[in-house]
Amino acid sequence: MVWTDQCEVDVAAAGYEGEDEDPLNAFVQEVLRKNNFNRAMRDAVEKAAALGGEAMKCWRSVRYDMGGNEIPGSERIRLGFAMADQFVPTGWDVADVDAGIFVTRKARGGWYYTLLEFHEWDGTTYVIRNELYRSEIKKGGVGEDQDILGFRYPLATVYPHLDEETTALFRRDGRDLRGPEHRRPGQPPDTGQLRELARGGARGGT
Repeated sequence: MVWTDQCEVDVAAAGYEGEDEDPLNAFVQEVLRKNNFNRAMRDAVEKAAALGGEAMKCWRSVRYDMGGNEIPGSERIRLGFAMADQFVPTGWDVADVDAGIFVTRKARGGWYYTLLEFHEWDGTTYVIRNELYRSEIKKGGVGEDQDILGFRYPLATVYPHLDEETTALFRRDGRDLRGPEHRRPGQPPDTGQLRELARGGARGGT
């Protein structure tokens, strides 16, 4: 598999019959453009072929002021890729992977902090659960090796703006099950809970 600059991604909202560009496609194209998707995808495909696979995820990124309040206008939908050792499939069949764990590790203050981000379906509800673990950095033969998970630790220690659990009501084909009355003004069809869902992502704030 290869990905080149000539590849295109186009989406369409079911039932859209307007004369202007499909709002859903316009939204997706803007997200892809801001994330330099073509170049990032090309690099990701090459790495996946060499290192055994990758998983792509999206998350909501927002900046905060000194008081911990969101800075208006700083919100973005970001795309990223997890290497084979950063994603563990936990549910699949011959066609799809429908559950998995993203693994993120940080070293801080003499400790390893490991974030496990569980993605799974509960019926028609997409659920993200976040758990943080801590282990001591090994020094002079004392402490834990880097691959030791350690003990459960309060999530807010490292990720103060990350929810322990986030849920969204979607169909398995990705369409929002809620009605238009629940969408924010200006949101395109079928993306009603993208931002709410992405709040559960491991890199939800900067």
